[in-house]
Amino acid sequence: MAARLLHAILRKAGARAPFAMGARDFNAAAEAYYREDLRLAQLGEAVDLLANDLAALGEEADRDECLREALRAVVGEARAEDCLARRRDDLMAERLPVAELQRLIHVVLLSVEADTQHAEGPRDGTEQRALGEPAPVR
Repeated sequence: MAARLLHAILRKAGARAPFAMGARDFNAAAEAYYREDLRLAQLGEAVDLLANDLAALGEEADRDECLREALRAVVGEARAEDCLARRRDDLMAERLPVAELQRLIHVVLLSVEADTQHAEGPRDGTEQRALGEPAPVR
């Protein structure tokens, strides 16, 4: 892992070896790599994972009327993963309008709630709790 980071930093600086450049230049290249390249790569990976979660959320909403209504209240008739796909570039460039960011946060909260309900399973073995109903305290 450290070797991959070192090579990426050197590539960013256009150098072949860390000792071929001064400490200040190496540190500046490392900071630029962390703030730009690595941040964007990790954000992209996170958005891809979120897109997968939202696709699963949409499938679950097809079977769960309460979840479907909650999603409809947030994204209208559109599918949550389609909303994310349309705004991906703005999200990655950190220029997503506040209203869209709030909508995305609401969808993420619905996804977390659905995941929580799924992980907890049915309360009495026959039915799941309603979306938004608090989880039992254990």
